[in-house]
Formats: sequence, C-alpha cells, structure tokens
Amino acid sequence: MPTPRATGSRRAEVLPAFFLTLSLLSLSATAGAQVKPTGAGYPRVAAIGDVTAARFLAQATFGPDDAAIAAIIAEGIGPWIDRQMALPPTYHQPIVEQHLLEVETSLAGAGTLDQEARRQLAQSVNDLTVLSRRFAWWQTAMTAPDQLRQRVAFALSEIFVVSDHAAELFQQPRGLASYYDTLVRHALGNYRDLLREVTLHPVMGTYLSHLNNAKSNPETGTFPDENYSRESMQLFSIGLWELLADGRARLDPQSQQIPTYTNLEITELSKVFTGLGPGGLRTAFGRRADLTIPMRMYEEQHEPGTKTLLNGFVVPADQTGMQDVEDAIDNLFHHPNVGPFIGRRLIQRLVTANPSPEYLGRISAVFDDNGLGIRGDLGAMVRAILLDHEARERSGDLGAGHLQEPWLRYVALLRAFSAQSATGKFLNVGVAAEEALQQHPVSAPSVFNFFSPDYRPNGPLTVAGLAAPEFQITTTSTVISMANFLDEVVLRGNVAQLPQRGLLCLERLDVCVAAARCPDNACRQQLFRDLQRSPALQAIQRYQLRFDLSRELALANDPQKLVDRLALLLGGGSISMEARAAIVTAIAGIDQLEPRVRLGIYLTALAPEGAIVD
Repeated sequence: MPTPRATGSRRAEVLPAFFLTLSLLSLSATAGAQVKPTGAGYPRVAAIGDVTAARFLAQATFGPDDAAIAAIIAEGIGPWIDRQMALPPTYHQPIVEQHLLEVETSLAGAGTLDQEARRQLAQSVNDLTVLSRRFAWWQTAMTAPDQLRQRVAFALSEIFVVSDHAAELFQQPRGLASYYDTLVRHALGNYRDLLREVTLHPVMGTYLSHLNNAKSNPETGTFPDENYSRESMQLFSIGLWELLADGRARLDPQSQQIPTYTNLEITELSKVFTGLGPGGLRTAFGRRADLTIPMRMYEEQHEPGTKTLLNGFVVPADQTGMQDVEDAIDNLFHHPNVGPFIGRRLIQRLVTANPSPEYLGRISAVFDDNGLGIRGDLGAMVRAILLDHEARERSGDLGAGHLQEPWLRYVALLRAFSAQSATGKFLNVGVAAEEALQQHPVSAPSVFNFFSPDYRPNGPLTVAGLAAPEFQITTTSTVISMANFLDEVVLRGNVAQLPQRGLLCLERLDVCVAAARCPDNACRQQLFRDLQRSPALQAIQRYQLRFDLSRELALANDPQKLVDRLALLLGGGSISMEARAAIVTAIAGIDQLEPRVRLGIYLTALAPEGAIVD
C-alpha cells in the first residue's frame, strides 16, 4: 500500500488544522461569491460564468472539471444539453464483455487443471470477473462523453431499483450491465419504452420475482407472485396516492388523500405478469434464464381471463399474454400520476429535494406533451428540469437545492482531478467506498433505494415540512466514515480499491496455478502470503488511480488562489468566503506543496457547504 503523503511530524500538523477547520466550517455561512479572475500564467480559478457552469455540471453530470466548465462557458447551457442529447449512448455491457475476455485470455496460460483446481483458480480471480460491471460503471462515469445521459441513467437506477445485494444477481455481471444499459438507452427516450423494457428484463424479473411467475393453480393453492405488480405501481410509475399535476395530493370530499390502487388492483395486475420466462432459444418456462435476453411469454403459463386494472380498465379475455402486458403498461403510462410522480423524483435527483408546486407542474406538463403531442418524453423532461428558472437561479430559501449524494461527491472528486491509472483502466472494487458512504450504484439495500424521497430528518426541516432524502444515509456514523475514507483517498493516495488478489494472479499466474493445485487451504494461504510479499504487489500498482494535481501545484504557493480553485471544482460556488479563509489558514502552515494541496482538497471535499448543491 502507498505510504501517506503527509507523514510523521507533518501529519501531526495536519490533524489539528483539520479539526480547527471543521469547527469553523460548522458555523452558519452564506453561499460563496464569485472570485475575480486570476493573473496571467495561472490555471483557471474563477472568471465570470465559472461558478454558474460548475453548479450546472454538478446537477447534470458526474461532476465538473476544467474542460467541462470551459465547454459550458463557450456553448451555453441550452446548446450543451442539445449536443449531449445528440451523442450516442455509451453502454456498459461491451466494457464488461471486453474485460471478461481479457481475463479469460490471461488465464489461458494456466494449462491443464482438474475440476477442483479450475474452481480454485476461478475463485482467486473472482473479484476480477464478478465485479466487472462495477469496473464498467467507473469507466463510463469517468470517460464517457455522454455525461448527461449517464447522469440521468444513474438517477433512474435509484428509481427502477435492482441490486447486487440479491445473491442470485451478485454473480451476474453481464446481466446487471445489461439491465443498466436499459436505463442508459432510455434515459433520454420515452418513459413507456423504459417501463416496458424494465418489465421484460430478466434482472428485474429475478429481483422482483416475476420471472417464471406461473398462473394460479387451484389444486396446489398457489397464486401469481405480486412483487412486481405492487412495485411497478408504488415505485416505478404512480405512487400510493392520487396527485394533482403539480404534485400536491388530490383530496376526496372529506379532505382525505385518495389511494391510487387497492389490493384488488395488485392482484389483478399480478395476473398480467404471469407466463414470462427465459428468453432465447432452447429453453423452457421454469428454467434459469440468460439475464441479458428479454423474457418472453409462455402462453400455457399465463393467467387466462379478464383483468381489471387501474381506473376500472378491463383487459379482455381473448388476447395473448403479451397483449395483456402491453395493455397493462399502457394503463400505467396514461395514468395522470406518472408526470408528477416521475417528475418529482428526477428533480430530486438532479436539482432540488423540494421542488415548488409550480416547478413540478411545469415539468409534469412537459411529460404530458413535449410540445409535439408526445407523452412521456424523458429527454424533454430532463431539459425542462435543468433549464427551469428554479434550477438555474439560487433562491437562498431553506428548501432550495439538496444534499449531494455521498457517492456523487466521491465520483466528482475523482473527475475534478482527472484520476486515472497507468493502464487506462478503472478497476475500482468499491467495497470500501460502499461501506463508508452507504452507497454504490446498483447495490441498494432494497427496492426502496438507499433513501426515501420523502425522508425528513428531525429538526428545522421536519418542522418546515421539507424533504431531505440524502440525509437518511448522512448520519453521525457516516460523516465520520466519509472523513476517514477521504483521508485514505486524498491524503494517502489510495484513490481506488484494487481487485488485488485477481491482479496478483494475472501478474503471477504460475503462483495462482500452484495455489489452485494445493491439497489444502493452509498451502494456498502460504503461497498467497508469499505472493503479496513479492515484487508482483508493487507491479499491480500501475492499476491504481492517481490524481493529476499539476494545476493545483501551480497555485500551491498562493493558498488563497488554490482554495478558490478547489471551491469551484468541489463546491460549485457554495463555499463561503469565511469557510475558504478557514481552509487557507489550515493549509498555509504546510511547507511542502503537494501535502498542502492534498490537505486543501481534503478539507474542501469535507466542507458541509460544498456538499449542498443549491
């Protein structure tokens, strides 16, 4: 493992400065003002438009960097959105397939092994194969040009949730990447197409158990599984309560909220989602599915008869199972709740936790009609969300903006300083990050995501009736774990968690083959202990991500200019002058330039003000 950048007595100076700064940052402060341009010869710090560009990029991408800020300033926000929407999608599954092929090719030199030895070797490189979809996520987040599409796909992954916490999905990197590509493909497309493809994807079918969902059997007393029918309404389309177009509750004559559905509609809809089984050739209902091929209908397993769905719509009895599915999707798609329900969730993930009724009403209207008579145009919705005056103007109101998700703060940190490896690969296992931040894409603890869209922490926000979803995973424990995690990433230089054992096997395949042939675990453990003490451990460090700090080092002799630049990249203009002054004071006492820069990054990344996108 790399040694800390600030060691010994120097690190002893850093820690008191850190605690001093945290105490200063805890003071209530206003958002930071723009900073005057720097003199010639310095990298960009903050000219007119920089703060606006950085703030927009925090909403619409995985985080600002110099090139993206310059593009926004040169093009303008509207044209930038148009250009992004015209870019072809960057898909995850091809990256997974290429990675798995490279691993397979590397292992081809293992020679002839018996079945048990092959199993042991596969287990040794398991972190390289099973986690390949995580590596693909990092590759696209860090390098894909279609940042807007990728950012919206990430938001959709927290609405149409599947998770590798399900044991049957953890070992399926191809399937999970294929499912994520469904979100990528339709992120700026039509909501109906998205809902249909999600419904038929075998990963969703596995996660919410409508894959191989059989019709009722009176003899055995079994009935269709209701998981997907329930969640497709509650979480993916209309929610629990009828809504007005502006997101406010529709009330009955007794001023009570009106449920959108009852148990009857859940049961009836579950009948629609019967008969869906493995897609592809030479397979059968009830068998394991290839999780990259859409499910298909097995008519003999589909529930016959009529089904009464939302608002009394009756699916006729004399049609095929897929016609039933299409009717059910249409029934959900045309429900008046979809615009405000999906609109609010997208606004929350991109702009603000508490959109005004007027803001949400405008977005719902775009869902109903994109101006060309088309319903469900997600691209038009996203454009309207990002260009709305409530998104583009800072109000200073208590409910404005939102706490940035911990995961997005981590990704933005890596993007801000162009983190990359000597190999060009982004092999970040992410387990340590997930434990510290309580987040990782496609790893939510349940179908209800990492946090509820309606979560309200105790205190002023609850009193004011305001939601703050991200605070559900921002606790006294996770604040400390994030500080410790960023210490590892920024101060110690361990930017990513490498799949160490798998990489060691590729570096010294002969040792891994010998370990695979061992008669017992004691023999294997000894060989791997020896391997970890060998030069191979240093060799795999070429896969470790490294920050490019050249621009920051050029400013390091002027702590104020350095902190202004860091505040732009990591705070988007939200970090006040008082907070910046505290950080300047903390880093000015560090004599060596790189430790000074790293401490500045660390403190700025932890600044509470910078965590709020407002």
